[in-house]
Amino acid sequence: EAREAASKVRAMAERGENPQAKLEREATAGTGTVKAIADEYLEKYVKRAHLRTDRKIRQTIEMYIIPRLGNRAAASVSRRDVVALMEHILPKAKSKRGHETGGPEAARTAKQVLHRMFEWACRQDILAANPVSGVVDPFKMVTRDRVLTMEELRAIWRASFTLEYPFGPLYRLLLLTGCRRGEWAGAKWSWLDQVAGELHIPAESYKTGKAHIVALTHPALETLAGLTRWNGGDHLFSGTNGEFSLSGFSRGKKRLGKAVEAELGRPLVNWRPHDFRRSVATHLRRLGVDRHVVKRVLGHAERDVTATYDRYNLLAEARTALELWAKALIPSEGEIVQRPNIASAADQLK
Repeated sequence: EAREAASKVRAMAERGENPQAKLEREATAGTGTVKAIADEYLEKYVKRAHLRTDRKIRQTIEMYIIPRLGNRAAASVSRRDVVALMEHILPKAKSKRGHETGGPEAARTAKQVLHRMFEWACRQDILAANPVSGVVDPFKMVTRDRVLTMEELRAIWRASFTLEYPFGPLYRLLLLTGCRRGEWAGAKWSWLDQVAGELHIPAESYKTGKAHIVALTHPALETLAGLTRWNGGDHLFSGTNGEFSLSGFSRGKKRLGKAVEAELGRPLVNWRPHDFRRSVATHLRRLGVDRHVVKRVLGHAERDVTATYDRYNLLAEARTALELWAKALIPSEGEIVQRPNIASAADQLK
């Protein structure tokens, strides 16, 4: 069958016809196109599986995959097409709304989503082979290693109080718990046990696919107590009366950056909110906290065989570690915080 198909393609080429164009013409009413497979994949797999990354998968397909490959017959997509897609996404750009698009991370995500989508299509006997298999990234991902100093972290803590809801409290909770931004941004009141001092994140909303409990220290509970309780939805942080989770993070980062610059007297360079998480882990180790406890604070999945049998969750140890961290982060009442003397600086300029 393969030889017969190859003979037909060769004959078309000898007649001056484009075999790939013919394949695309034969894709009837979208059947067999990349878009048709994407629609089916989203409906029959992503939606039914209740994937935590549902929104990201949909955005990647709609923003990057469909515009470039949507009308193509899926069977005609080659490795070269996949590499060309990644090369197209690689340069960073601005969307019509002013949002940043593209970049190495977006290109890598597009390849992953396309690979999983085609792999699903192969299992459903829609495609004979996955063209993404074996494609190597045309770039090297650089691992970030930025660890914020205690001076910087304390300045961020103080600066967060100059930001109103939702970003001020959100940044304080990120500093206090070492959680991922999305975990607090998507958190719900129904996950919160204020009596026990715990946030219970269900498996479907956590990166590892397993339920996770975040230990809440006194400063974290105080921060939560000051939040607005929405009557339209269950989300802790929202701009839509609690109905949907928080968005617009770039605006919040920009506001925090300006506030921190006022605290430090200099710009906070080369930073992202995710650096809080790396910094919390690093400083916990500096304070003498065991690596296994730090891993529990961060919610990293255990990969070794022992984890299959050892079900102790180290929650008490994680709470003790975070209490130690809160004391190191938040200046005590008797501690004098050095702030830049703006008035004095202005006098000197005069």
